[in-house]
Amino acid sequence: MTIRNKIATLFTVIAITLGSGFLNNANAQKIGHVNLNQLVRSMPEFKQAQENLQKFQASLENEIMEMQKELEEKAGRLERDQADLTELVRQRKVRELQEMQGKIQEFMGEAQQNLEQQQEKELQPIYDRVEKAINSVARENEYTYILDSSEGKTVLYAGGGDDVGPLVKSQLGIN
Repeated sequence: MTIRNKIATLFTVIAITLGSGFLNNANAQKIGHVNLNQLVRSMPEFKQAQENLQKFQASLENEIMEMQKELEEKAGRLERDQADLTELVRQRKVRELQEMQGKIQEFMGEAQQNLEQQQEKELQPIYDRVEKAINSVARENEYTYILDSSEGKTVLYAGGGDDVGPLVKSQLGIN
């Protein structure tokens, strides 16, 4: 038996030993689950945060549209007046248009970052409040684990635990 095989065998034995010990202990532990996304979306603060984010996003989109409109107007003037311009002036105006396009792209990147920061600012207090409520429910009801059963999460099976969503909603004071 090679060293590699011996190590693999040792790891297998350790994993089986730890796994069986965990399974024996898991029977004594209380496990619950909650759909975090659904819970957060049911909160009144979430609806207000969404409205604030939509207004913020609309203001950024309006600014971008104004910048693009200005670019299109200048491009239209250049196209219209092109025959009357010297080659040097035409090249300068083309460079100005390219610079404007670059500034618009830069602004769009900054706007995306600002939107993400605003989203964090709006939603973090909501998630903090939910986390506090989940922790409170877990302590009050003696849960060892509470798993997130939202779609796309890593919970593979939630049927064996208790859905603590109603308890957390009660803790948050929402229906």
